[in-house]
Amino acid sequence: MKIEIRDPRIESLIERHLASGGYADVEAVVAEALLTLGEREEWLREHGSEVGEKVERALGQFERGECYTAEESRAELTRRKAEWMAERSGRG
Repeated sequence: MKIEIRDPRIESLIERHLASGGYADVEAVVAEALLTLGEREEWLREHGSEVGEKVERALGQFERGECYTAEESRAELTRRKAEWMAERSGRG
């Protein structure tokens, strides 16, 4: 089988991965990409309905105004990060 890459963006991506030294040849890059795609598709088959339910719930919350502003989101993430960092420092 001969495969021809016609999209220069795809060719550039392959070349970048080859240049990284992590892949021996084009076949290794394509194999890794296909294996990863297969894993993602399998995960979506297993969890797709759960993801859909969460998206629907989030959209409902947004429509009802039950959402954070950008500033509130940043503050919440900063608070959670501080808690996480405190927990980590207590372990060591």
